[in-house]
Amino acid sequence: MSLGYVVRIYSLVRGLLCVYCIKKDSGWVLTLTPLVAIRALLKKWWWVTAVIIVGLLGVALQHRSISFILDILFERGTVYDPFNIRTGVFLSVTVFVQAVMLYLPLAILGFVSLIRNRRWLLLSSLFVVSALFILFHLIFYQRILLFMDLALLPFAAWALTALLQSARKLIRAAVTTVLLVALGTLQFSNILTRQPSLPPVLFDEILSLQRLPPDSKVLVTDSYYGPWVYGYSNQTAIAPGLFHDEWTYEQWVIYWSADANKKALLLKHHEPPLYIFSTNTRPDEYASPCFDQQSRYVIAFRCSE
Repeated sequence: MSLGYVVRIYSLVRGLLCVYCIKKDSGWVLTLTPLVAIRALLKKWWWVTAVIIVGLLGVALQHRSISFILDILFERGTVYDPFNIRTGVFLSVTVFVQAVMLYLPLAILGFVSLIRNRRWLLLSSLFVVSALFILFHLIFYQRILLFMDLALLPFAAWALTALLQSARKLIRAAVTTVLLVALGTLQFSNILTRQPSLPPVLFDEILSLQRLPPDSKVLVTDSYYGPWVYGYSNQTAIAPGLFHDEWTYEQWVIYWSADANKKALLLKHHEPPLYIFSTNTRPDEYASPCFDQQSRYVIAFRCSE
């Protein structure tokens, strides 16, 4: 092989490896060596390098958890999603639309007008991306409803302001007064007439948990009531898939179907004092000396190690 072929091959390899360019009077040219190019690239894009390194470390340390979440989010394999993680577990789209219906037409009007005038492009991007997540039910799309709400409000405010500015002064004052009175009436009416979403008996039972000994743990057997117990009991709440839960779904299935003795074996490793909040108890489900029925829905566990 002649020296010319070697030089050409070296130049070709150098050109492929050398990804960083510098500009001279004659135009864009490659730097002299790949090492110089890599060093310059790392110097200029140090933050990209830092993000990549941190990301790789995170994946290496949490690869099992990441793999499990990805299986759920993209519905891979046979992973069961009992707690509906993929949706984000938040407001439904129907409830959200009902909540924003009052200003949704104004928001759409403001969005179209500002896009036509090429203004507020960054905020418009937030609106478009949020809409895509919601329309196509992408991962955590229910949580994106909050960002959609934040994106709608400025557009609605701009459209309302533009409409008021184009009206006469008396009409502007009348519309503003009507809006303020209407919103104030709705708000105070909601405050005065709103009832708890739980039946009063259940809500009183949850409030009674405040009288338990300090640092008590409350095992809630139904995740629906977990947030209520967490918010109103002033105790440490443990619920399926929520808060301080250390069990897998399979362990919860075993607990739900177990008899009193098997339940006691599963619970004995929890630190005392431990109480159980159960709203759907089978007859004799807790018929064991380890369990003490405190009230209709509250059961004390007495056999912790």
